[in-house]
Amino acid sequence: MRRRANEKKKEELGPVLSILRVIRGFSQLELSQASGLRPQTISTYERGKMVPGLSSMKKLLAAMGYSLADVEKTKRFIEALLMGEGMRFATSTSQAPRLLEGEAALRQEMEETATAAGNVAARMAQLAFVMLARRSEAAPPAAGPAVQVAEEGVP
Repeated sequence: MRRRANEKKKEELGPVLSILRVIRGFSQLELSQASGLRPQTISTYERGKMVPGLSSMKKLLAAMGYSLADVEKTKRFIEALLMGEGMRFATSTSQAPRLLEGEAALRQEMEETATAAGNVAARMAQLAFVMLARRSEAAPPAAGPAVQVAEEGVP
């Protein structure tokens, strides 16, 4: 049972670290240089193969300008997106809407919220493409029919 919980932690934390890194605009190499951890170690964390210890986690978060609370917020956000509750999450964790301040304030808040949602969606799309590219690079080539190429002039 304990092993299963550790596996789940690894799986949950990897995407969180990837998202936080991409949002800050860091490559794994840049985060490595800023945190003092090896790029391979960061990759291992992000792929969920290993969970960083507290010391390493603090180095990563400090280099990106995040707190441990930000990790939890990101986990909850991902869970909400996976359950199709992204918009409900966004409105429940932000300050209360300015409904009583008048129509102009409400329009401004709608514009700000739409801009923020667009930024998040764009970053999530970037991260998804990066993760897909990495998976396809890491996947072994599909087995197919063998093709022989004859050299010119040789039958």
